Amino acid sequence: DASADWSKFTPKVALKYQVNPDVMVYGLHSQGYRSGGFNGRWGSLNSATVPYDPETVTNTEVGIKTTLRDNRIHFNMTVFSMDYEDKQIDVDVVDASAALGRSTVAANVAEATFRGLELELHALVSENFSIDANLGTLSAEFGEFFADFTGSGVDADYSYLEPLRAPKLTWTVGGTYNFPGIARGEAYVRASAHHIGKHHVSQLNTPTTFNDDQTLVDFSVNRIINDAKVSVYGRNLTDEDGFTVGYDVFAGAAWSYAMARAPRTWGVELTYSF
Repeated sequence: DASADWSKFTPKVALKYQVNPDVMVYGLHSQGYRSGGFNGRWGSLNSATVPYDPETVTNTEVGIKTTLRDNRIHFNMTVFSMDYEDKQIDVDVVDASAALGRSTVAANVAEATFRGLELELHALVSENFSIDANLGTLSAEFGEFFADFTGSGVDADYSYLEPLRAPKLTWTVGGTYNFPGIARGEAYVRASAHHIGKHHVSQLNTPTTFNDDQTLVDFSVNRIINDAKVSVYGRNLTDEDGFTVGYDVFAGAAWSYAMARAPRTWGVELTYSF
């Protein structure tokens, strides 16, 4: 049997100031905590019974929230900084009792910093038409990253790698039109474009699992009557390829694997709320 206990005090302090009825500014400082645990994917009893420690993050952000033009326009801006310590990352370790002499386990091997800016806009253009948009910029880097990805038992410096799924730029633009004069319920159409900047999906930044810039376009026609909703939709209409997650077998291996993004998809969806 193996057991472990962890506890953490995670404070949060927030201040806000209402400049006027339409403008509010705020700031907050908080700490987050991701519990330690045991490895569910293990190569031997030894690797299954050795725990990894908690991961902590310290978050600081300041922002402004505005409501303009008689509540028809909402604009928000946030600047944030997140500092991770003891970041949990899957690595290879020497394990004589494992079939291949090594096991892949979660370990606390890195420190990382994420800093960014987020902008958000929602505008009611007319009684029936609204638009929404958001923009995000991100700078993400490892401060320290010493790990064993080869199963040799010797840690190497991987701080030059880019953190996973951390594009420098993302944005979304969408619009919704509600049809007037609907006798029962409501009907509307929605279209949106979502851009994801270049980023890696495998921990070792393997070139074969690298995502280039992608812009995904979605569209839907929707009808709501009482508690029922039917939608005819198209997703990823630009048929962007790429990967959602990736994994390196181990450093120096001849191959990696990844999960591909869903291709252009059309469908009909029926939902009912009880």
